[in-house]
Amino acid sequence: MLLIYNVILDNKKRKKYDLVFSKIFSDLNFPCKIRYLKDELTDSGLSQFSHLLITGSELFASRENENNDKVLRVIRYFVNQEKAILGICYGHQMLAKAISGKKVCRKREEPEFGWKKVEIISNPLFKGIKNPVFYESHYDEVYDLDENYHVIATNLDCSVQAFQYKNLPIWGVQFHPEVDYKTGEISLQQRFKEFPEQKKYYQNEMNETQNYEQRLKVFENFAALSSRWEIEIVELGISSPIVPMGTNKNKTTGTAVIQKGIKMKKLFITLSILISFTIKAQEPYVDYLPEPQIEFNPQKYVCYKTDISLIINGIMNEESWQKCEWTDYFIDIEGDVKPKPYFQTRVKMLWDDDYFYFGCEMEEPHIWAKLKERDSIIFYDNDFEIFIDPDGDTHNYYEFEMNSFNTVWDLFLSKPYRDPGCKVLDSWDIQGLKTAIFIDGTLNDPSDIDKGWSVEVAIPWKVLEECASSCPPKKGDQWRINFSRVEWETEIIDGKYEKIKGNPEHNWVWSPQGLINMHYPEMWGFVQFSELEVGAGKEKFVWNPEENTKWKLRQIYYKERTYFYQNEKFTNNIEELDVRTKSFKPIRIYATPNYFEASLSSRGNKCFISNDGRTWK
Repeated sequence: MLLIYNVILDNKKRKKYDLVFSKIFSDLNFPCKIRYLKDELTDSGLSQFSHLLITGSELFASRENENNDKVLRVIRYFVNQEKAILGICYGHQMLAKAISGKKVCRKREEPEFGWKKVEIISNPLFKGIKNPVFYESHYDEVYDLDENYHVIATNLDCSVQAFQYKNLPIWGVQFHPEVDYKTGEISLQQRFKEFPEQKKYYQNEMNETQNYEQRLKVFENFAALSSRWEIEIVELGISSPIVPMGTNKNKTTGTAVIQKGIKMKKLFITLSILISFTIKAQEPYVDYLPEPQIEFNPQKYVCYKTDISLIINGIMNEESWQKCEWTDYFIDIEGDVKPKPYFQTRVKMLWDDDYFYFGCEMEEPHIWAKLKERDSIIFYDNDFEIFIDPDGDTHNYYEFEMNSFNTVWDLFLSKPYRDPGCKVLDSWDIQGLKTAIFIDGTLNDPSDIDKGWSVEVAIPWKVLEECASSCPPKKGDQWRINFSRVEWETEIIDGKYEKIKGNPEHNWVWSPQGLINMHYPEMWGFVQFSELEVGAGKEKFVWNPEENTKWKLRQIYYKERTYFYQNEKFTNNIEELDVRTKSFKPIRIYATPNYFEASLSSRGNKCFISNDGRTWK
């Protein structure tokens, strides 16, 4: 049975929405009961319900009050029981707040009113909905969600239009799928009559051909999906589509799986696109920003050139590969404070005039994979990941992941998730990508012990040149790069590998991050390119002293973000920041309440950093 928690304060409006939701679920033959804020809802009373829907409300989720506390208690009961939840507008905001605290909910600088287009990335909650326009009416918003959430709908004015929590039937939607056009327009006109100054925020992106009744499929899908939640989750980029995943019964022994010439979408990254993303979200995030808990000492590697054509088969048996040096073995993402990985991982790199080559060797006694659809979130399997920031400014970087099925996920990020205006281009595909895996053992067969699997990747320079000053790189150019291996603990159930419930994944990396987050590009390793043919000699890695200057500026960035979290503004007074001021002079900081820019000179060159984390000179 569904509990509709109607938290609308106005008595007339509350009764109206009682009828709206009752009709929606009556038409779906889905039994429901309605409860209100005035009702005393005990755990025993809540236990009779399998589903929860939290409505919108005049309340502000960003505030602390007795009514909000009641709502949070009800939501947390359902979350702890892992029961199905759908939060709408205020309910969406309170759902995120109930799970992650007040840090993920804030007041917007401007309210959002009207009929807005929403970009939906494939998710079963939105099955059957195409090019939707939804009713919006909110002052607060959800933002800066961590890796436990999957953003499944967005637009340029509100980055989290919908989310799903973990692999559970728990969804929040910022818009109002229950509101039809006539009702919404009447409501807005009444609002603007009372508050005429708010009319300037009204937008109407509805067109005459819009099939608005498709909005009700949100409720239909919610009821259907949450009633059969025994299926597994495959997550896609900033989405989380859910698909049944069958068991692969075919063994693969000593086999190379090759992926070449994948059909690519023609989407090119341009600076104009990235600028438009940034303009829409200049305000800084107001959540606490954790700092890396290790010293700044990234890994370093000299990448040599190959003059022979490499066959991408996952084996790396060409002479160039044989002459190429391995990186150090991977360690835990947090560094030496955590135990060493129990399986070894290492990487090689080469380049020529056309491609940047990567080879990885992973020790693994039990090789398994489930995800076969391109652009699934691959780290829900054991995987290998590549991160590339060509110019080292921590913005406009590439992420690539693959599993032992040779299923790939490639995406482009305008900036790290922690920084305002972050946009993830999951629909972006690497044109001309070549990938292959080699399995030394059997795939998805728990009856034997495997040796491991290896990976070969060739990324064409023409894809990377959008964000690089020179591509292919010149002699001595240094790029910021890191690698990650995600490893899940498994058990064997009914002859199949299954992840042990409740156990988090292990994150093993080349250059440690100092915290469990790969999206701190300032902690990635340095790769220096050499024009020497591999094996023909060695070049020494040359440290650029400007990196020390940028790291000092990064400390200002961390401390300014902490200061903003505590004071809701930035400061231009370094004495108010928790830094050792002697080592930071003669630093200059320009700050307004919502923006800061710091600069520091090094050997005649001045380096800068701003509140969105980008560094430049």
